[in-house]
Amino acid sequence: MVTVRYFGPTRLLSKRSGVRVEAGSIVELLEILAALDQGVTLAALRNSLIFVNGDSIHNLKGFRTKLADGDEVQIFSPMGGG
Repeated sequence: MVTVRYFGPTRLLSKRSGVRVEAGSIVELLEILAALDQGVTLAALRNSLIFVNGDSIHNLKGFRTKLADGDEVQIFSPMGGG
């Protein structure tokens, strides 16, 4: 199982702070999460900052990053300010 933690607006839209699911890759995980929560779209998840065990998926293999049992995925909504 992979533990997912939501932060920012995604956390509010999903109405939960996190979830545990079975997924073999980031792309599979995002599809599962979008199906679980009506308030969270696949497009919004793809535009989020995503970390696996503290490492950005951009420093790994992007959406093709493989997941293993016990991994923790953090999903941060993009935010702007000024």
